[in-house]
Amino acid sequence: VTAVETFAARILTPALARLAELHPEITIELITDVRSLSLARREADIAIRLAAFEQHEAVVRRIADMAFGLYASPDYLGRYGLPNWSKGGAGHRLIMVQDSLASLPEAQWLHGLAPSLKPGLSANSRQVQVEACALGLGLACLPRYLGDAAPQLQRLDTPSEPPRRGIWIGVHRDMRETPRIRVVLDSLAAQ
Repeated sequence: VTAVETFAARILTPALARLAELHPEITIELITDVRSLSLARREADIAIRLAAFEQHEAVVRRIADMAFGLYASPDYLGRYGLPNWSKGGAGHRLIMVQDSLASLPEAQWLHGLAPSLKPGLSANSRQVQVEACALGLGLACLPRYLGDAAPQLQRLDTPSEPPRRGIWIGVHRDMRETPRIRVVLDSLAAQ
């Protein structure tokens, strides 16, 4: 099974622990990677992605949506106050995704919400973004499963709803009826 690291750690690992209780005969290899491993080249049997699949050999279904929120630390808010959205968030700093990820829905939403925000940090790791936000480096648009779980962060009200991104599960079409693969697919989708 392959997925990005923070999603694998926070969401998939607990689901895999429940799967192991029900099916101890199945051994899972969890591969975390920022690049999309190929199902066609058998780099993985099952892929969980936060974007639609581009591989034609994959059987894919959307299993959930991932909500986002805008977060800050109490220390940061104490120093800078709440953002004034009517002024584009002027005077605030932003913890951003790197330029190569600027087309992500959450990055586009944040740019539209607060075009005056100054970059404070750019990182491709969600865990780095959580830590930077907790340390008061700026505001961060984070998946809610990360931001809400961080006791040192506060979710901010925004004038527009943050985006949601689909969570997709895929398997190579030749593997979808293999019993062990089917059990893992069904279990992960259900959980």
